[in-house]
Amino acid sequence: MSRLFLMSATRTAVSIAALGVSALVAGTAGATTLPSFNAPGISPPGFPDFLNSNNISLNFFKDPQKNSSDYILTAYGSSGVFNASSTSSSSVHNEVYAMYADFDKNGHFLSGGETIYGCQPPGSSCNFFNIKNLYTTSFDKYSVSTSTVGLGFDTVFSSASGWAKQFQNSNESLYLYSAALATLDNNLKTGNLSGYNKNGFSATVSELTTVPLPAAGWLFGPAFAAMFGVMRRRSAAVLNTAST
Repeated sequence: MSRLFLMSATRTAVSIAALGVSALVAGTAGATTLPSFNAPGISPPGFPDFLNSNNISLNFFKDPQKNSSDYILTAYGSSGVFNASSTSSSSVHNEVYAMYADFDKNGHFLSGGETIYGCQPPGSSCNFFNIKNLYTTSFDKYSVSTSTVGLGFDTVFSSASGWAKQFQNSNESLYLYSAALATLDNNLKTGNLSGYNKNGFSATVSELTTVPLPAAGWLFGPAFAAMFGVMRRRSAAVLNTAST
């Protein structure tokens, strides 16, 4: 189930890229205030991060496989933002976000993961040929937040891949949050999932994935390239002067 779900997300990313060309545009945005979460055992959110505000479709339902007593949580969305800091962000117009989490009949977490596709910062042209895996990782645990209503998941450093992986050195966090999750949060925490046997649950929520990229790290590449170009031109000028 998990592998099929992530493969489906990959195909969706390619399909969206084929529909239109857009760019990941670097710019300065208004100050971003992160929600306050208190989910035991899950790292708090921070910068940099991938944020999708109120455009994530979340579904929770009983596993449709015959004789299964497990439950599945899925969430997917697009058009997110990459927050390099509280004041600097980049729109990810062609972003494809998807996650899943499996739970047993008592609300115990079994497995899960997330993936984020889009164009690599900063400001790269986004088309069919350069849609990339920005971040993919698995989860090893989850917890219900006792402050902002939502679910927190612990991302596994050793399983991470994609553009953000190169900067990672520890587990990070994913949060799905909305006031609409209050009842589901409580049912998962108490293991009272019988009400979802026939009727699934759906809601529109926000998603926040923290990635450990240094605040200015995504600017280092262009900065060094520019500096190298200046140094090369100066070296050429010195050689030309010496030869005349």
